[in-house]
Amino acid sequence: MAERLRVANIDALIAHYQRPKNWGSFPDGTERVLTGIDKVECYNDFLALQFKWAMLPCPECSGAGKVPNAASDSEDIEFVNCANCHEFGTRYYIEAVRHVSVGCGWLIAVASWFSEYAECRRVEEIMKLTVDDIINLSGLPWAGAHCASLVRGAIRDALDPGFSCLKD
Repeated sequence: MAERLRVANIDALIAHYQRPKNWGSFPDGTERVLTGIDKVECYNDFLALQFKWAMLPCPECSGAGKVPNAASDSEDIEFVNCANCHEFGTRYYIEAVRHVSVGCGWLIAVASWFSEYAECRRVEEIMKLTVDDIINLSGLPWAGAHCASLVRGAIRDALDPGFSCLKD
């Protein structure tokens, strides 16, 4: 069963290579966009990921209790606490992802796969992904492990500066 799933994932990755999804970048001036870049010079591979993030209103008070929070040094991200239910950090999510990937076919495929995988997921969940997680979830063969490493590096470059307080 696991072997069949792995083959299906590789077939899906090949489809992502042939017709990459979410290629390009957000238009200039798009709000709440963070960009992360990583490259592997020996392979001549380059990856830029752009994350458009958003915040869900607190389910307890629909955001009526928002107050500024100085937990982050980032000027790009306005962190908030809910004064009514004291929630923090659990409501940020990835609205959309765009990528520009230059290099081997596996990099283009896994970047396209990731751009779909990350949509509508919590920022904390994306930040916790490891290289092994990316390989296993996408079906990327181990020969393309450097491509999963590029995805992880671009995630870190984009999200860690502003969302580091969400890490465990």
